[in-house]
Amino acid sequence: MDKILLVVILLMTLGCSLNKANKKILPVEEKITAQEEITLPRVWGQTSKDLVPDEKPRPAKHIQPDFSQMDPNIKSARVVLEAEIFVDGTVGQINVIESGGEYMDAQVIKAIRLWEFHPGKIKGEAVDCWVTFPIGYQIDN
Repeated sequence: MDKILLVVILLMTLGCSLNKANKKILPVEEKITAQEEITLPRVWGQTSKDLVPDEKPRPAKHIQPDFSQMDPNIKSARVVLEAEIFVDGTVGQINVIESGGEYMDAQVIKAIRLWEFHPGKIKGEAVDCWVTFPIGYQIDN
C-alpha cells in the first residue's frame, strides 16, 4: 500500500496521470478534451481596472442589505463600492471606496455578495470588469 501511495504522489508531483486502458503515463494536458473542459476557480481582484466595457454590468438579482441593527440615531448614510463582475454574472472582489460605517459596510458587502449581474460587454461579448456604485440608507421621519 505504501508503494502505491508513493507512486501516486510521484505521478501527481510530475503532473502526470496513469491511463488505465493503455497502461501508459500521459501528461495531464493530454487528458483534457474539449468535451471535458474544466472551469478553474477565478482569482478575485485580478481583473484589469483599465478595461472599460461598452455596456456596464447591471444587476439581475438584487438582495437588499439588512440594516435592522443600524444605530437608530443614524438617519442616512451611504457606501460606495467597487465590485469585480465576472462574465458569468458572479461577484468577485469588493472594495469599499466610501465608507458608511463598519456595520453598514459589512451588511452591504454581505448583500452584494449574493447579487447576480448581467455582465459587462465589449462589442457584444461578455467580459470580466469592475463597476462602481453607491448604496444608500435613509429613514424618512
